[in-house]
Amino acid sequence: MRAWLLLLCVLSLLPLAMAGASQLPQPDAGVEAYRRGDWAAAREAWSAELAQPELSLGAQARLAYNLGNCAFREGSTARAGAWYEEALVLDPSLGEARTNLDHVRTLLGLQPLDRGDLSGTLAIALDSLRAAQWRWVGLVLLLVGAVCWLQASPSRSRWWRLASLACFVLVCACLLAGWWRGRSEWPQRAWLVGTGRTELRSEPRDAATVIGDAAVLQRVDVVDEELAGWIKLRAGPVTGWVPSDVVFRPR
Repeated sequence: MRAWLLLLCVLSLLPLAMAGASQLPQPDAGVEAYRRGDWAAAREAWSAELAQPELSLGAQARLAYNLGNCAFREGSTARAGAWYEEALVLDPSLGEARTNLDHVRTLLGLQPLDRGDLSGTLAIALDSLRAAQWRWVGLVLLLVGAVCWLQASPSRSRWWRLASLACFVLVCACLLAGWWRGRSEWPQRAWLVGTGRTELRSEPRDAATVIGDAAVLQRVDVVDEELAGWIKLRAGPVTGWVPSDVVFRPR
């Protein structure tokens, strides 16, 4: 009798076990395709995943990094660099993307981000902060400056006043850096992925006047949508038309 009761208990729990097994996380289709060398299938899987709403910035950065690896495997070196740039915009602390970007920049004849000197290392450390993190640093410096100012009032110490003034100047610098980082995180991002330098023309046609040029992997702002295979963009102080196939837009 007890054996029958035990068997009934096992059979009653079997559907729950099967349901739990069906809810286990499935292997990433992109990872599986990448491991077997099917770069196109991996790219399609990760692109579809990146298009899903409500992904965290970290998840988006990881997918952009994966897509950069796919592009590099497929021979699209400049496009791979643009994906690594996108990954660093989403997550500036993603070291793998920065390392791969330096490798791509070297292959394209560009100067790597990490030059190996103190100024380069400091620039990378500061660039790894997001807009919100810059604002937090500014808030901390504001509190420190306020404390220094309060210390200076009763004692009339010049050094305390100078320290508080320095803190307030650094607060302004942090706010400016946070604004600039926030600007780089705007959704309409684009990079040039042409071969060598890309010529900007006054009109959307090959015979138009060349009014400037821009380097590969240069960050640009799209001014006008595609028109007959051309896109109007701003590269530094110059605004002109370039062929749409040399402009990479991750969104």
